[in-house]
Amino acid sequence: MIVLIWALFRARDGEHRLNPETERRMTTVAAASVGITVFVIAGFTGASFLTTRALGVSHPADLTLKVRGEQWWWRVTYLASGSESAFETANEIHIPVGRPVRLQLESGDVIHSFWVPSLAGKQDLIVIRPAIVTP
Repeated sequence: MIVLIWALFRARDGEHRLNPETERRMTTVAAASVGITVFVIAGFTGASFLTTRALGVSHPADLTLKVRGEQWWWRVTYLASGSESAFETANEIHIPVGRPVRLQLESGDVIHSFWVPSLAGKQDLIVIRPAIVTP
């Protein structure tokens, strides 16, 4: 950005022509800047991809919550794992400290936005109805 700002604000009239050596150095700096930018963006894209894949891996010890958006409320089902029994709550989520939690988000009738600021960003739940095939 500094090189760009410097290039935009310096005087560029016809009398001040650059000699070939200066022109070559400026071309090298611009090419290096573009190369570094491409390298950094590619690195962040790869890191994001690997992190997203790692988040998708589930373990049997994870607590799984099925959060279903109803028309005016949230149905939260704590799914059974092992010797635990499943139960439901309405509009409340209780998450144990130090235990991984997996959320299954779904909606039955309307579009919802699920957002718990301390957990993650907003997730939109969109109703997907299966196609009805008539014989």
